[in-house]
Parts: sequence; structure tokens; C-alpha cells
Amino acid sequence: MGEPPPPITVDGEEEYEVEGIMDSKEEKGKWFYLVKWKGYGPKESTWEPKGNLKNAAKHLKKYKEILRKKSLNAAKGL
Repeated sequence: MGEPPPPITVDGEEEYEVEGIMDSKEEKGKWFYLVKWKGYGPKESTWEPKGNLKNAAKHLKKYKEILRKKSLNAAKGL
């Protein structure tokens, strides 16, 4: 694997590109998402608060859709 891509600048701040959302958890009333960063391996994934993912709305939507489908499939299996 080559060098990971450098951060991009969005609204004057450096940001890394999200490849996907892998997991989620709630801590003290706040939601955190396990983010897989584009160009980085799974070991470099980090837990990020929802507020840090303003520019990753499509990834959050996709992740929530996957969870919804899993939930529906689990309910069908009961």
C-alpha cells in the first residue's frame, strides 16, 4: 500500500476523507462513529463524535440504512 492521501482543506480546515462508517456507540448521551479513513488501513480507524462528521453525511446515511436493514432482517427471523 502506498502513502495515504494528504488531508483536504474544507472551509479553511484540514480534513481527511471518510471511506465508510464501520460501527457506532453511545457514551454519556453522545454518539460516536468508527470511521474508516480513505487510504488508511482498518487499524487507523478512529472513533469520532457525530459533530466531526459534518462533511460525511452520505456515509452516515448509508451506515444508518445498513443498520435499518439488519434490524428488519433480525425482526423477520424472530
